[in-house]
Amino acid sequence: MAKRLGERGLAELPVWRENLQHHAAGCYSSHSGVKAWQRRAQAAVLSAERWAAIAGHDARADLERAWKQVLFNQFHDVLPGSAIEPAYDDARDQLGEAVAIAKRIITRAHNVIARDIHVPEETGTQPVVVFNPHPWPVRTRVEIQYGLAPTGVRVVDADGTDVPCQPIQPVATTDRFTYLLVPHAGDWRAAGLTRRAAVLSSPVRAMLESFHRGTLPAACGYLDDGGGQVMVTAVKRHEDAPRDLVVRAVETTGRAAVATLDLPLAGIRLTADFGPSQIRTFRIPLDDPLSVVETDLVELGTRKGAFTVEPW
Repeated sequence: MAKRLGERGLAELPVWRENLQHHAAGCYSSHSGVKAWQRRAQAAVLSAERWAAIAGHDARADLERAWKQVLFNQFHDVLPGSAIEPAYDDARDQLGEAVAIAKRIITRAHNVIARDIHVPEETGTQPVVVFNPHPWPVRTRVEIQYGLAPTGVRVVDADGTDVPCQPIQPVATTDRFTYLLVPHAGDWRAAGLTRRAAVLSSPVRAMLESFHRGTLPAACGYLDDGGGQVMVTAVKRHEDAPRDLVVRAVETTGRAAVATLDLPLAGIRLTADFGPSQIRTFRIPLDDPLSVVETDLVELGTRKGAFTVEPW
């Protein structure tokens, strides 16, 4: 066009100096709140699915209601931040309902599991149970409200080893946020950012417990993905067959890998090949866990993928 019009022709072209957005003028182009609410709700409901599966609770109806609120607010105008302000009042309330449902499911499951832990009485101590929602060991900060010892306490882990601790003063503010700085060598893969982000979104939960007898040891795990390239992202009961466990995992670095998933919950060890960024979903009948099948993302069909399974 420049060659055809020449300099004079280009100079005579009209110049528009105002907003080019002729549609939906006044809408937001970004909205940080809805992105934070959406991420919080997703993490909460995923965690609720896991704990309900571990505790053996049939929470399908409540989880369906929570997921519908999460998915509804992924509408293309709401999630990007281009809707009008009243839409975000509704989104906040609906995503808040999803979080509230998830919290009730998690709290019930934790209470049931905690009552099964053997906690022998030790005079002058207060038992605290910490629940890790991730299928790998984590090293992270644990916060708990404890006002019975204003001068401070000594904290030990399940083996009696001292754990560093410090009192903090709660601050009432509307501008609180959490971020994580990760110094590291190499690229983002070496830093393990995918797992660090998961822990940041779904922190561990601590609760005060009493002394009582139980069948569970002081430290116990139900699933371990090894903490490598392949990360388990979903653990839940099958929506149509609650005696079947669904486990979904994804390769997180863009490189092929072999992963071994230990599932004490089902009594099996599963080993599978994963292509770069591949997602694989396994359906495990708890009444016959060695009869594992690979299923599709909607968990209805069966896929012919290579994997091995053995008793754990």
